[in-house]
Amino acid sequence: MTSGIILGYSVQKEYDRFVSIFTRTYGKIRATAKFAQKPSSPFVGRLDKTNICKLSLYKSTKGNFTIRQCVLEKTFQKARNDILRFALIEGVTEIADKLTYQHYGMKKYFTLIEEAMSAIEALEKPYLIYLIFKIKFLDMAGIVPSFKHCMMCNKKIEIGDIVAWNIENLICNSCLQEKQSKLQGNTFEPNMLKLVNFAMKNDYEKTLQIKTSKEDIEFLEAIISEIWHGHNLPQINSDKVISSLHL
Repeated sequence: MTSGIILGYSVQKEYDRFVSIFTRTYGKIRATAKFAQKPSSPFVGRLDKTNICKLSLYKSTKGNFTIRQCVLEKTFQKARNDILRFALIEGVTEIADKLTYQHYGMKKYFTLIEEAMSAIEALEKPYLIYLIFKIKFLDMAGIVPSFKHCMMCNKKIEIGDIVAWNIENLICNSCLQEKQSKLQGNTFEPNMLKLVNFAMKNDYEKTLQIKTSKEDIEFLEAIISEIWHGHNLPQINSDKVISSLHL
């Protein structure tokens, strides 16, 4: 048995479901649930998007998975009664589905995804948690700046001496002063970078203890957007719903 987060499904052969699942053991997989669409099926109400289940899986010699048994572990019922929180949880599962692929090595994302979903349901500031999840996810994917070296002189520097230029180009203050007239774009204060760095290294409860301003939220949105578009990552449809609810 392994825990699995239901990311979505499609109907096959009228009664079967082809389910996208992020599992603790295998990472992301696609699995068939025979007769799951029938009203009498033991899978009814269990293999729904965002649910977390304990699954018994059969893997064929061709590598295809079939769900033999499913025990419901968590439904995020509290979040389902809060439109914004549930939209954020759906955003997490959409990111997990679109930004990972079917490979054993992807299983490292399971805890990150599960913790974000649980934090969004239980803690204050769910939108901030969602932004932090994105930063953590991008960091785990290896596409967030390290905040450790100047991209011009390549010297290791303390975070308090770093300035972010156009989000991903990190430079030290001395290089900034020397070449500022040649730089195009925006720069961001070190304290904003400290927030990102702290969020990547700590859990949600610790990060939420930090007082955050509207400018901090806007910076997080900006750095995520810049990285997202800079790396041609797929559009997250849930973000449109989240934006309309968060305003």
